[in-house]
Amino acid sequence: MARILVIDDEQLFLDILSMSMSAAGHTVETANGGDAGIAHALASPPDLIITDLSMPEVSGWDVIRRLKSEALTSNVPIMALSAHEQSGDRDEGFEAGCDAYETKPLDFARLSAKVAELIKD
Repeated sequence: MARILVIDDEQLFLDILSMSMSAAGHTVETANGGDAGIAHALASPPDLIITDLSMPEVSGWDVIRRLKSEALTSNVPIMALSAHEQSGDRDEGFEAGCDAYETKPLDFARLSAKVAELIKD
């Protein structure tokens, strides 16, 4: 299974996603906020990064752009999570460099399938 880094500024969401991905057999590490997520990913690149987009200070879009521009993390798949469902938000996520985009509230079966798809390479 994969080592997944989850980045969000809401501890409850970090806990829920961590439990869900752990139950699927993955090792999950969490980072509270964009700065912490970037530092964690660069210190120890995971197999997959799941990041919220709406975070204060350093947004998920900035996290994605930064990690995709770094040699250590440029090939790590990144899934963006957002409460925003408008096509412009989805497009902005892909333009930033994310490999998948899912909306909240999460459908955990769909999320697990997307995680499996992203880590199979």
